[in-house]
Amino acid sequence: MNNITIGMSNKLSEWRRRVREALGANHYLLRSIDLALTTGDRGHGQLSLDAINGQPEPIWRKLMNSWSRPRWRPGADELGEASNVELVLDVTARQADETSSGAVLDAVTDFRRRDDPPPVRIEILEGTSKEAAVALIRAAVEKLDQEWEHLTRQTPRFIADMEDAQSHIAYLNEMDWLSAHSSPVEQKDALSELDSLPRLPAHHPEDESPF
Repeated sequence: MNNITIGMSNKLSEWRRRVREALGANHYLLRSIDLALTTGDRGHGQLSLDAINGQPEPIWRKLMNSWSRPRWRPGADELGEASNVELVLDVTARQADETSSGAVLDAVTDFRRRDDPPPVRIEILEGTSKEAAVALIRAAVEKLDQEWEHLTRQTPRFIADMEDAQSHIAYLNEMDWLSAHSSPVEQKDALSELDSLPRLPAHHPEDESPF
């Protein structure tokens, strides 16, 4: 028998908790997970994980506390050596400059190489005062409380950057092609032809629908 790994067992146990809380104790996913954990068979475990990952978006959001499923996930090799690639909400907080008050906050979803990640991690830069740290954390908590639905349904930064890079490469290719047309008349005709070509859409997170 191909025995289940500790990592898969931990992941299935976490999914078991989520399924029971979100979908109830009689849901078929729960029975599938229990079978995998009871038999200790990796094949059963992978079938359970595949069934969870294949759930429609509304069910996925119930299991993931409203988080949207990214359109695709980068592999560990794309982010360096790691056994896991996780999607996180990265919240940064800075003190405002002397001309303004409050905190400057930024919150984006992005992928990280993480093994056995904690649900929440707070990092405080060396030299930061206690007062500043507490004030910034409170500001971050307020932002999460007010904007959770939007923040957990935005396009991850890694995907957005990849799409922007593709758009930029397409633009550069168009400019190289345009430069081959030397005369003003040829360039005008070439631009008109380029305008009629399909382009990758620009990325505007604020325009994304939560559904």
